[in-house]
Amino acid sequence: MTNDYSTISADHDRLSQLIDLVVESMSAKNSTKSNIENALTNLLNAAKEHFINEERVMEKAGYPGLSKHRYDHAHLKQCLSDYIRLFDHGMISPNSDGGSAFKSWLDFHIKKMDNEFLSWSSSPHH
Repeated sequence: MTNDYSTISADHDRLSQLIDLVVESMSAKNSTKSNIENALTNLLNAAKEHFINEERVMEKAGYPGLSKHRYDHAHLKQCLSDYIRLFDHGMISPNSDGGSAFKSWLDFHIKKMDNEFLSWSSSPHH
């Protein structure tokens, strides 16, 4: 399982980097709509892949908080998909703070929900 946890941690680092790229692409003066959409789409695709992997690890471990975790993942995927759609239709400006919101979500999710799983999985009671 330790290898699974290191993979999840590496995924978190990658998601954080992709969020930083979204923020950078939105704040760059010479960034095009296509550059921003690519950064957002790359983030969404990486998040989907990570969520599948993380949920698989939790399911394999028999984690009782899995359904709550899946719900949080589904909520973020929907929010990110909606954000991309709104951006694509010109309803969100490139300097919007969406990237910061996604960074805040990721930080909260890791510190709260993922750490709950790590605590549970390392406890002798499960």
